[in-house]
Amino acid sequence: MIVAYTFVWLLFLGFILPKSFWKAWHLHEVSLISSLKVPTQKTHKSTYHPKKKNAPLKDLVKDTIEANVAVSKIIRNDVAIESNDSSDALNTFLTALKELAGEKRKKVRIGYFGDSMIEGDLITQTIRNILQNRFGGNGVGYIPVSSVVAHYRQTVRVKTNEKWETIHYKNNKAKKLLGISGSSFLPLQDAAVLVQPGSGKHVNQLYNLSIMMGSGMVEFTCNQKTYTLNGTQLFNEFKIPNDSNAKNYQMNFATSTTPIYGFVSESKTGVILDNYSFRGTSGTELVKLNFGMLEQMNAIRPYDLLVLHYGPNLLYNDSITNFSYYQKQLEKSIRYLKKAFPNTDILIISTADKAFKTDGEYQTGKGVENLLLAQEAAAKKYHCAFFNLYEAMGGYNSMKTWVEKKPILAGTDYTHFNQSGSAKIGRLIGNALLNKYEQNSSAH
Repeated sequence: MIVAYTFVWLLFLGFILPKSFWKAWHLHEVSLISSLKVPTQKTHKSTYHPKKKNAPLKDLVKDTIEANVAVSKIIRNDVAIESNDSSDALNTFLTALKELAGEKRKKVRIGYFGDSMIEGDLITQTIRNILQNRFGGNGVGYIPVSSVVAHYRQTVRVKTNEKWETIHYKNNKAKKLLGISGSSFLPLQDAAVLVQPGSGKHVNQLYNLSIMMGSGMVEFTCNQKTYTLNGTQLFNEFKIPNDSNAKNYQMNFATSTTPIYGFVSESKTGVILDNYSFRGTSGTELVKLNFGMLEQMNAIRPYDLLVLHYGPNLLYNDSITNFSYYQKQLEKSIRYLKKAFPNTDILIISTADKAFKTDGEYQTGKGVENLLLAQEAAAKKYHCAFFNLYEAMGGYNSMKTWVEKKPILAGTDYTHFNQSGSAKIGRLIGNALLNKYEQNSSAH
């Protein structure tokens, strides 16, 4: 009787309560017969509109990651990096690559900002590998002192004890100086960290390991040798004077109030890509970074390209469809970065697809395409390059396919890609960058 009454009441509620009621209370709609309904198929036009002058993209990167037939059918290799002005928004970066290929310069640097989508070097490790294969270079780039995903990151191994104070975007009430990653690390008594190379063609060694830090003094031992560093600026970089052939760097720090931003492993020539991931962010936090620190960093470690790759954290609820507020905040971050790095190109990577459960089925969130259009508008307004990742992975309802078809390429949160899926996304972006380079080189 209890089961029968419960069934009747739930059936009754599903009929009389409108969908607006469930949305207002942020609840999943109760509908016992949803699986019996024939879902209405909506037609969705592509949000990618290639320009007539765009040359067809070549498949320049070999795909070694297995994908199911359904995913293979929806991935679009023809989505190009777009520039919305008369001059190419990636001209500085592409020229730098051309000079590197012609041995007219030694390095090309990329700073890649993002949220949990790129944690653990996911996506970026593939892009880095693609560019270093093509243009040379070794090293993983930026290495945080500690990270919540250090245990599964494959491109570098970092083991940190608990004797560190981590200050970041979300707990910096005292407004202390943060590194460009959005975090700073203060060594307490007996603070220690072990840095080891990762696995992979270009990251199986530590190259010219350096420490990035703020103003002040830092004392530490590295492989039983003692060093004292004195930073005179808001941003300082010091090569750790250790045996260049050392594979492991065991460092023990004395207590200090000087902020340590992290380490860097990079070869003397080639492409260097720094991963600046921060979970739960949307790119609007970048204005919290000290402007003077960014200027000094630009003088010491200038970037040729900054990439902003955000989206999922803004789509925390399927009822959110207006992103005009976010567009203004993103534009503020873009202006801030352009002022701090005046000779650096900026590439905006759009949100990927994200699915929510509606009427018993997962489908693309109502706000996904609106968020994408807001990101594209911000890129256009401030002459940034733009890549439509949503369409590249297949467009409407593509995340559903990536999650539900085997082999699985994304998690059951219908938001994050797994290792294999991230490699495919990295390949799509890396291939688009190489095509842009090839087209630019042939045009000149």
